[in-house]
Amino acid sequence: MPELKYVSRDALDLMKKLLNYDPEQRISAEDAIKHPWIQKKAYEEIDPEVTCKALQNLKNFNAEKKL
Repeated sequence: MPELKYVSRDALDLMKKLLNYDPEQRISAEDAIKHPWIQKKAYEEIDPEVTCKALQNLKNFNAEKKL
């Protein structure tokens, strides 16, 4: 998938575990918090401009969904 070209292996691994259709196989919230990708990202500095753009994209997506 070209849209996932720049997504790290750890991020893909977490997404795969979170999106598992079978609830018995799906990662728990507790295990997700312990996942290496979350642990690594928890200590990275956040760019406020990127955060604002991401929130705006979510708002726009939600507005489009209501139409």
